[in-house]
Amino acid sequence: MALSTFLGVNLVTPKGVVAHTETDSVQAPGELGEFELLPGHVPMLTALKPGVLTIGSKARNRYAVGSGYLRIDPAGAVEILVEQAVPASDVDVEAAKKELQ
Repeated sequence: MALSTFLGVNLVTPKGVVAHTETDSVQAPGELGEFELLPGHVPMLTALKPGVLTIGSKARNRYAVGSGYLRIDPAGAVEILVEQAVPASDVDVEAAKKELQ
């Protein structure tokens, strides 16, 4: 069985699919620290904490995500289920700073 050269990523919130793409990497904010998935990664299921999710290493798409779960299967399919996901370009910095205070 040949290893896939890409990851098939689905980023989903309760409101629906936020991103559905093929990419070369995923960086995620795991409960135990930030981690990166590359094609050929072993299957796993892990909890995510709120933070920055990055899809891709060259053409990067960043999202501010809430807590949730990430699963990767042996074929390289990545399912990311989070409470909320906002593209980095849509984040209201001032509102986020007020919310932190």
